[in-house]
Amino acid sequence: MKVRLIHIIPLFLLVLFACKQEKKTDWRVTYDRNKKDPYGCHIAYHHLSSIFPSANIKAGSQIMRQINKTLLEKSYNQSGHVVIVVCRSFEVDSAEFEKLMQFVKLDNAVCIFSEEYSNNIYNYFTLKDNFKQNRVDTTYYKEDSIPNQPLTMLFDDTLHDFKFTGRAVHQYFERDSVFNDSNIDLGYTDDPNHSNTFIHYENNGALLINKAPITMTNYFMLQDSNRRYFEYVLSHFNEYPTSVTWYSFLSKYESENSEIDWSSLFKQPAIFYAFLLMLIVLLLYVIFAAKRQQRIIPIQNPMENTSLEFVETVGKLYYSKKDNPNLVEKMIVHYLENIRSKYAIRTQELNNEFANHLSHKINRSSEETNAFVSYLNYIRGSNQVTDIDIQHLYQQLKKFS
Repeated sequence: MKVRLIHIIPLFLLVLFACKQEKKTDWRVTYDRNKKDPYGCHIAYHHLSSIFPSANIKAGSQIMRQINKTLLEKSYNQSGHVVIVVCRSFEVDSAEFEKLMQFVKLDNAVCIFSEEYSNNIYNYFTLKDNFKQNRVDTTYYKEDSIPNQPLTMLFDDTLHDFKFTGRAVHQYFERDSVFNDSNIDLGYTDDPNHSNTFIHYENNGALLINKAPITMTNYFMLQDSNRRYFEYVLSHFNEYPTSVTWYSFLSKYESENSEIDWSSLFKQPAIFYAFLLMLIVLLLYVIFAAKRQQRIIPIQNPMENTSLEFVETVGKLYYSKKDNPNLVEKMIVHYLENIRSKYAIRTQELNNEFANHLSHKINRSSEETNAFVSYLNYIRGSNQVTDIDIQHLYQQLKKFS
């Protein structure tokens, strides 16, 4: 009982302590499609099914794996795909970018929401990376809320205005001196010259880049009619795609199925103390339950029937003294006692009735058993008993036991 209390009390304290912990809002920018925190992307991801009702909505872990797989597919399975990427940094090398554009030219769409891009993407759009230049101190990374930040998005040849109160969304692209007019400007931030969204069409495919991934978060979506911003962006793609795949990661090399960040878990007080209490309970269990509750009970061998050994010992004693008639009597008496206790047969008279009962018990024929009983009566009444008679009697007693 004491051991059970030692196990139960810490578990009760663990549950009680965890229940008292208030859940705090996580204001970190994760872009995680599964998180319902302010800067997760749960709403945007699940809103895809209403925007593309006939498409297969799914989540991916490595974008280049899907692109390579699509390029190897049969021709009728290579088109009609939409890929959405929401991250902080999207970087591809020259070979990967070439495959990305092959994927787009097969009438597929790639929509990237990222704070930073690799140089080959900037060069393709004839843009410059001015992320460091237009960032004001460290406001972009602070948890301070900036009120009424303007955003504009083109839809149906009309510019639509949006407002957002939260982390900064003023990042934009800077055009190169030789700007490619085939790149269509879809929206800007606080200034018409501060464009944050461009799209480039290849056949019926498209590559879209956006400098404000914050617009995909739950906090942005829940303010006013900001959900339409996401809808307007996706309206520039195929209206009836076969599949829509969402990729959410911080860099190209981090898998979506990443390992657990234990350091971030332990920053939560409830999780830290729960883990600590689990270790204490485990330690107590090892200390008290590792000791066996009782000693091992040895296996007892079954009792052996030593009747035969007793007869042999007594027989050897009488045989050494050559008192054969007495030995015969002792052997027959011991045999009859064994028969009486084992088969519950009356042994006062060795007659035909005794022989019939014995034959049924030991599964012998009546003739054979009657001959054996007659032999017992004969040997008991004989005064001349040789050693050979003793041996023969011993064999008969074993045979009819």
